[in-house]
Amino acid sequence: MNHSCVAHWEGVDGVTVQTISLIVGAIFIAIALVGGGVTVKEVSVPPLPKAGRISTGVIGVLFICYGALVNYIPILSGEPGTPSPTGAPEEILIYADGEISISRDKVRVAGLKAFSQHNPPHVNDRITIKFSLQNDTGQPLTLRTVFAGARDPANENNDFGEGVDVTLAPSQGIGFKSSIIVTESGVWQFWPCYTIGDIYCPNEWRSFQVAVVE
Repeated sequence: MNHSCVAHWEGVDGVTVQTISLIVGAIFIAIALVGGGVTVKEVSVPPLPKAGRISTGVIGVLFICYGALVNYIPILSGEPGTPSPTGAPEEILIYADGEISISRDKVRVAGLKAFSQHNPPHVNDRITIKFSLQNDTGQPLTLRTVFAGARDPANENNDFGEGVDVTLAPSQGIGFKSSIIVTESGVWQFWPCYTIGDIYCPNEWRSFQVAVVE
């Protein structure tokens, strides 16, 4: 096997939550600095003791931090489809298999997905494959390896993934995520796979094709 492995929240009348949070934070900090004892229109803020001023200032800082960082929460989560904070190309969902399939070995596969930097993928893009396997045998099952089967346009073997050598209890599952850089244009084929001892998964089990362009 070859091992290759902006949010915008709307507030009231189109004003974003980020903007509201920054304004509220600024007000709290201003109150903490002057110590209260001010009246704005019909709103009166009584004088604050030292402890109250500190608490108010801390609350203001928290509001400002929230308003400044909320745009970046989806980026930091690393979810596919969000821009990278370093400016790297985003990962785009290019394939999803919503079916649940059980192999002849009573291994269940679910959540089969593929992501890439473009749709369709370009030569030298990284394609990431994700899926989960579950033991449906009713007894402990040892998986020697879990990997993604892959064939390039010339039908050459480009399997990728990691050996795990893990024993799954009945109904226990394991997740897989690994990637490969596609170096040739044409139709690539991928599928989830495993080995139990020297026995491989069914050939091209739940396979799908991805067209790679120049």
